[in-house]
Amino acid sequence: MYICKFIDDAQALLVLNLEINTCSLFQRKGKGISLIQGEFVNNGEFLFLPETCIQLDEFCAENFGRFILVGGDYEQMEDIVSAEEKGFLDLFYGRYFSARLAYCAEKGYLDIYCVDSGYSYTIYYRNKTILDQGIIDDPNILITEAAEKLASKYFKGQRYYEIDPEDL
Repeated sequence: MYICKFIDDAQALLVLNLEINTCSLFQRKGKGISLIQGEFVNNGEFLFLPETCIQLDEFCAENFGRFILVGGDYEQMEDIVSAEEKGFLDLFYGRYFSARLAYCAEKGYLDIYCVDSGYSYTIYYRNKTILDQGIIDDPNILITEAAEKLASKYFKGQRYYEIDPEDL
């Protein structure tokens, strides 16, 4: 059984295989990807991910497991990872490199996706006519941060939630 968790502030995806106590941590490093793989320790109270500084419940510097660190771009990673891990690599890559998100608010929609220089966005009224569109020229922030900035500007005081971009 696998458990996946996006760690947006680290631009990472943590994948735990609970049956054999192994984990894979995909993390964005500039335009590349690092992958840390190894065993984790589950002592009933905490999950320890040694050498990663990633905390699940609490991090403990003791109980180190054996970890492998590799790096490269998407194509290089495809050659390294197993078939199961490739699905997780695609999930990670989709979120942090070629991501597209959409949100629905009381008075409209937000559609945002990655481009070379940052993020392209379109704001729609509820009837799906365009209110505004443009580019956020900052590839160093997360797409979720860019979306949050736009939502706070265009949907101020409104509740909004993520939707499937294909629904726009």
